[in-house]
Amino acid sequence: MIKIFLSVTMGERMSLPHPITGFIYWQNLFSYWSKLRKEVVFAKMIELVLEKHKGRLMSIKGVVGVAIGKCEGKPCVKVYVVQKTQELLKQIPSSIEGYKVEVQESGEFRALNT
Repeated sequence: MIKIFLSVTMGERMSLPHPITGFIYWQNLFSYWSKLRKEVVFAKMIELVLEKHKGRLMSIKGVVGVAIGKCEGKPCVKVYVVQKTQELLKQIPSSIEGYKVEVQESGEFRALNT
């Protein structure tokens, strides 16, 4: 059972929504909250996966960075390489713990002069 506690302050008057429209409102709100909660959980999980595998990925010669991104609307691991070669692609897994890995050629990263 799910209990939702809501506190609303709207001045002097507050009319309650019609029972049917009110139900649709709460149903949409719950659906949005559930989706948002799943995204937060996935984001936290992929952060842990990336932290766990970052050292191994960064130790591959030619890899200059790793990050969390979105691939086809889902969280994924992005691996940035100096130059995308077949030899390098063989060393980088296509997925890590269920998350897709996308390799992007970025060249060398350099710090900008400030």
